[in-house]
Amino acid sequence: MAQAPTERKYELAVFGATGYTGRLVCEEVLANTPSTLKWAIAGRSPNKLELLAIEYNRRFPDRIPVGIFIVDVENEDAVEKLARVTRCLISTVGPFLKYGQPVLEACSLNGTHYVDSTPETPWVREMIHKYHKTAQVHGAIVRASYDFRNESPLTDTV
Repeated sequence: MAQAPTERKYELAVFGATGYTGRLVCEEVLANTPSTLKWAIAGRSPNKLELLAIEYNRRFPDRIPVGIFIVDVENEDAVEKLARVTRCLISTVGPFLKYGQPVLEACSLNGTHYVDSTPETPWVREMIHKYHKTAQVHGAIVRASYDFRNESPLTDTV
């Protein structure tokens, strides 16, 4: 059975945080969430993540320091661990047709709320077919194809 989302180490994780869209999402997190939010940046490059964390922690010293989670989407165990330690995962790692399924699957199985930025409608349709019931059974809310340009990505997920 999945760990209840309220018992997780992080309330939010941004996967793909060092990429263009990931950085935009992180800026939204920093600007629009309480300073007490326990959150992490995640991705495959330890050096880039460390530099980004240093920057965020320097710019926002009143916030709980951002955590770092090293994960490559091709490492299923690492993706699973990420899904288990966070209440809500925002993924900006694409193309989703190639990299998205393991992340969405891990979130669905672990009761982790999931948000992504994909415009890939056929992939979204396939993921709904494959994981809707699993996510529902485990209490995960899945919000694919979220348009980060027009609304705060945190409006109705956290």
